[in-house]
Amino acid sequence: DVEFDPLSSFRGKVLNHDMAWEIMEGHWSLDAESCSWRPVLGQNPAYDYFPCQYNTWYRDPRGNRGWYDPVFKVITLDGREVWRKRHYRVLQGDVPGSFQLSTEDNGISLREFWRIVDADDALTWAVFHYAGAAKSVGQSYTGSLLVTKDGLVPTCRSGQAERIRKAFEKAQVAPFELQLWLLC
Repeated sequence: DVEFDPLSSFRGKVLNHDMAWEIMEGHWSLDAESCSWRPVLGQNPAYDYFPCQYNTWYRDPRGNRGWYDPVFKVITLDGREVWRKRHYRVLQGDVPGSFQLSTEDNGISLREFWRIVDADDALTWAVFHYAGAAKSVGQSYTGSLLVTKDGLVPTCRSGQAERIRKAFEKAQVAPFELQLWLLC
């Protein structure tokens, strides 16, 4: 796994666990149509066939845990498009901006470690890094995501391109490794 510390400050203050959850929750609300984030760029080749995603993060109000519910389109080998979802349990890590995730996928236990690499103060975008493993089948994986509220890549006019590039560089991701998601 790539070694680096998660984001250390947000909106001019030292990042704490509540602020980290606020970043992960992003644009989520109780509205049935809302989600936290829409991935627009990603590194992990396992997601090549997931061209559309809606990622929802939310806290359990009774403690330091929460849930992550990605909903994603899969293009099957025979060309069909089907929607899938997962439900992850999320525990905040020891360091603010880090999270431990776990879920079951068709009987296989998955464990993932997520970090916030960077996030815009207005939450127009964020960059996350994750490392996971399915130990029972001997598989491990890492990846990084650029996420936005609307699923659109921030424009160069936004002045954020260099900061986003540096976030991916921090996670040791080269631009040629990124896959562009399609709008759905």
